[in-house]
Amino acid sequence: MENVHSSVAPQAYPDREQADEALQQLDADRARLADRLVARPWLYLLFAVLAAGYVATPAVPSDGARGTVVGILLAASILVATGCHRLSGVRLGRVGPGGTWLLGGALLAVLVLLSTAYGLAASLPPAWVLAPAAASFAVVLLAGRRFDRLYRENLRRGR
Repeated sequence: MENVHSSVAPQAYPDREQADEALQQLDADRARLADRLVARPWLYLLFAVLAAGYVATPAVPSDGARGTVVGILLAASILVATGCHRLSGVRLGRVGPGGTWLLGGALLAVLVLLSTAYGLAASLPPAWVLAPAAASFAVVLLAGRRFDRLYRENLRRGR
């Protein structure tokens, strides 16, 4: 068997001007991608509804039924989160520290509102749980929209 050597000319390196132009094109492409990457309008609304439903669970009278509702809501949240990644390509690791703090703060707020709902359900009529449920809806919806903006800003900057 013979060795065949191809004569390949060494690749010339681009000059500074060509490299700068290529980097500017990459920045422009990244900015266009970030502008196009917007979460589906229903996504954060659905997360807000699920969070509000979770916070409202103290109004469910039976422990067994409450456990079932919580299980369904958590399963639905996981399905929506994984579906979001598949539909949009949004990865939680790309949000930077600001997005991580935002998501952590929203989760903490929902847990505090859940605790408040349990306290209200123990001492007042069950309808009072609607107040912390509505507050959790607002918190998650606003945090989700802010998260979306942070994600696009980080993508635009190449992070």
